[in-house]
Amino acid sequence: MADLPSETIAKRLSVKWIRKLGKGGYGEVFEAVDLSTNKHVAIKAVHLSSRPGSRKADIRKEVDLQQAVGHHPNIVRVIKKACWDNDTYWICMELCKGGDLYDVIEDHRIQNQHIQEHSIWSWFSQLVLGLQACHQPESRTGANADTRIIVHRDLKPDNIFFNEDLTVAKIGDFGMARELKEEEWATSFCGTLTHMAPEMLVEGQTPLYDERVDLWALGCILYQLCSLDYAFDHPDDNTLKHKIRTERPAPIPAHYSRSLADLVDALLFADASKRPDLDQLIAHPGVQLGIVMNTARESASHMIRLEQENEQQAHILKQAETLAKTLQAQLAEQTAKYQGMFTQGKTRIDALE
Repeated sequence: MADLPSETIAKRLSVKWIRKLGKGGYGEVFEAVDLSTNKHVAIKAVHLSSRPGSRKADIRKEVDLQQAVGHHPNIVRVIKKACWDNDTYWICMELCKGGDLYDVIEDHRIQNQHIQEHSIWSWFSQLVLGLQACHQPESRTGANADTRIIVHRDLKPDNIFFNEDLTVAKIGDFGMARELKEEEWATSFCGTLTHMAPEMLVEGQTPLYDERVDLWALGCILYQLCSLDYAFDHPDDNTLKHKIRTERPAPIPAHYSRSLADLVDALLFADASKRPDLDQLIAHPGVQLGIVMNTARESASHMIRLEQENEQQAHILKQAETLAKTLQAQLAEQTAKYQGMFTQGKTRIDALE
């Protein structure tokens, strides 16, 4: 098909192309089958030309940082090493069949239907845990766990992805991410303006910020989940920057709990030192509720899978028993047949003697 990449790339990645999933400023995303596992995967094509000033090493860094935290269930996993083809970097990642959070919010907005609070806590708690894997190296498991602090710098609904039934949320697209050492500041102006923290938008001087910019962005996402709209928005970029630095967003709808409204307010403090840190977020009753709900759902899903496996095993065992009985009957029949032939042969021999 014309919209699909070449078979040369498919062979290098050991995949079979299925369809084009989407296109953005960075490049395209395709669905494919990984021929080594026969599982469906997402192939992201990142064009060097789409990132002015970037080098190949900068784009490779995206994969490196995503792999560093990719063991976490709430981070989109990089499945195999990427490859270059001229100025395009091809990355093989897990396929999130449920799409992204932007589409979920947009669907609810179009239908004028608010998102249930229990769903908000469920998804938000998963984003908190995914962000913990990025910001707190000590939370990563494994003897060779990566020890870098990773700041995403572009958290927004477009970069949050779901499994097919929208029960598992995953942070993806680490194209703007960078690593920080403890007590180190980042200085680059990058990200999506509607979700950029005030400390990234200082006027007349170089910005100094750390991983707390991701907490601000998380607050913007939480606001959108409740209001189906941006916390801060304006068609003019300079006006939008001013609003982010100096204003507070409108309250979220009144039908949501006070606990949820207070958390949105806390995350959107212009002073980064007043925002709750990740440990405080994880201890928040609403986040704990989300964690409990998700754990219960996972346990129930696991039990269902075990029951299905047991049913399959019982079915296979029954088939095996039926086959064994059939073979046993056939063996008995053949044994009787050959026994009869042997008896007849012996009778003839006895007669000749």
